[in-house]
Amino acid sequence: NNAAGKEIERLVNNAYLLAKKILSENNEMVIELKDMLMETEVVTAEEFQMLLVRYKARCVPYGLYKDELNSESLPFQMLPGLIDDSESDSFVSWDNEESFL
Repeated sequence: NNAAGKEIERLVNNAYLLAKKILSENNEMVIELKDMLMETEVVTAEEFQMLLVRYKARCVPYGLYKDELNSESLPFQMLPGLIDDSESDSFVSWDNEESFL
């Protein structure tokens, strides 16, 4: 169903953009989390919560998801090698290798 596909595309595109925004705005916290994980390989729930408090992290309201597809804002427009066959919803060819989903 094309309407369902567009809705999925909208949700995925906007989730990607929102995740990128959150990670970019909290870059220092992400780096500290990375350093903690590199050192101990495990971060407890309490340690993670303290990290969130130290950096004053907030929940993101669902309302930030937009009605637009926002495809033009994504760093990729189409997967490399993907060929879309308009005659079939299930046919995909990757670099001349045929397969059916």
